[in-house]
Amino acid sequence: SGASQPYEKRFIRHDETLVPVMIGSALLEDPQGACICYAIDLTARERARREIETLNTLCLQRIQELETEQAQLFVQLATDGQALSEKRHAAAQRLAFAIERELGDLNMSGARFEVDFQLQPDPDGVPLPGGERVACTASGFERVEFLIAPNPGEGFKPLVKIASGGETSRLMLALKNVLAKA
Repeated sequence: SGASQPYEKRFIRHDETLVPVMIGSALLEDPQGACICYAIDLTARERARREIETLNTLCLQRIQELETEQAQLFVQLATDGQALSEKRHAAAQRLAFAIERELGDLNMSGARFEVDFQLQPDPDGVPLPGGERVACTASGFERVEFLIAPNPGEGFKPLVKIASGGETSRLMLALKNVLAKA
């Protein structure tokens, strides 16, 4: 028994088109030495290969289009996010000033109020002008937290962790009064 190494070749049809084929043979374990020879038409395989190449090209083009669109959207998102952040910081200063004034009226004249903004790093997030990538949610880039120093000389600490029941009530009243006037 034995076999020849199959090989590919192109034959010319009677209409003069080329036909890709695979040709091979094998000897059978037969006392008469029978042999099988074959020629397989590879036209469908060639067509499939061309279609795959076309689809791959189209997919790569679409990926490039989407990456370009994503980059443009990230630039717009970064621009809009920076504008929102600037407005928030300005509003936070006004809010802090107004709340401290209200707290003074509520017998907490030494208390200081501050709005803290924290960016959340995210390697897949929105790229900012400095190259840093940050997380972005429906509410923007920054995580906002209210900080308070209820007594003179104390440092700022998160409102949720430091305020007593009475302080919390006065802070909520101050917030309500300030926001009602806004």
